[in-house]
Amino acid sequence: MFFRKFSQRFFIANLLFYIAVTVSAEEYRIGVLAYRGGLNALDRWQATADYLNQSISIHQFSIVPLDLADMNQAVRDSSVDFVVTNT
Repeated sequence: MFFRKFSQRFFIANLLFYIAVTVSAEEYRIGVLAYRGGLNALDRWQATADYLNQSISIHQFSIVPLDLADMNQAVRDSSVDFVVTNT
């Protein structure tokens, strides 16, 4: 439980730092490894996207559930801006 909370806080802190250096409004796609299925990943991570959308209203954040093969492809294609693999 501690590691899970720490991981989420670490992720959010790094995300906020990255966004702080950008000046224009953008949409950010957060790819999450959905090894328990897309709905479960959305259920687990949507609150994080909602928090970021509220806290940094100039930007829009969305969760993109991906299996391992799709995650690799999304990183290669740069179709996601951030990835979370320890879900």
